[in-house]
Amino acid sequence: NDLTVTNWIQTEEDTPQEQIRWYFGWTPKWTLAMVELTFINIDNCINRVRQRFDVKLFANRSEETIEGPEGRSHRIKYCISRGDETIGEFLVENNKYIYIKAREDTDISLSTFISMTKSMMFMIKQWCFGWTPKWTVMMIEFRFIAIDDIINTIRESIPDVKIFANRSEETIEGPDGVSHRVKYCISRDNGTTGEFLVENNKYLYIKARENTDISLSTFISMTKTMM
Repeated sequence: NDLTVTNWIQTEEDTPQEQIRWYFGWTPKWTLAMVELTFINIDNCINRVRQRFDVKLFANRSEETIEGPEGRSHRIKYCISRGDETIGEFLVENNKYIYIKAREDTDISLSTFISMTKSMMFMIKQWCFGWTPKWTVMMIEFRFIAIDDIINTIRESIPDVKIFANRSEETIEGPDGVSHRVKYCISRDNGTTGEFLVENNKYLYIKARENTDISLSTFISMTKTMM
């Protein structure tokens, strides 16, 4: 499964084009995507597709409002069926974020993908604004996580705050095969540095305090030995 998250410069005018391309057979290499826009009205996008091509679009619409850690979230989702019986899901949250599931080669639902993305975003954002947990190092397993997109989204959501983040990347061979790691070292105004490392888009390792001489790489090795 080619499960990735993609980021591209997107406007509301672009969104119908993506839906049109997908409806007429285009299938991207990525499976799940999250894109942030200035504003989007998904109902208008679907209507423009229908009017422009005069096609009978088999689209099932659902709508919900939920309460989350960052307040109320309003979501509108369209499940669109095309001629080859493939179903694509297009979900817009708060007229700003569009989540897309363009392929069916994963059992990760769109709601699970949203929850995983938001939970990590919330944790990193809280840390940037002064929250320091009691624990020093931690490992969390996700079904999928893309740290680059999460960091970019956090930066865009708080444009008045400059996040000092040093990014590094490496691919290493280990007992369990190839390991791809992306790490961000984020500095706060008080001089403390937090380390957030994602391995193989699945495991998140965090070093939130500097009261230990155990490096994150040592912690990863110790954790893998225990696993």
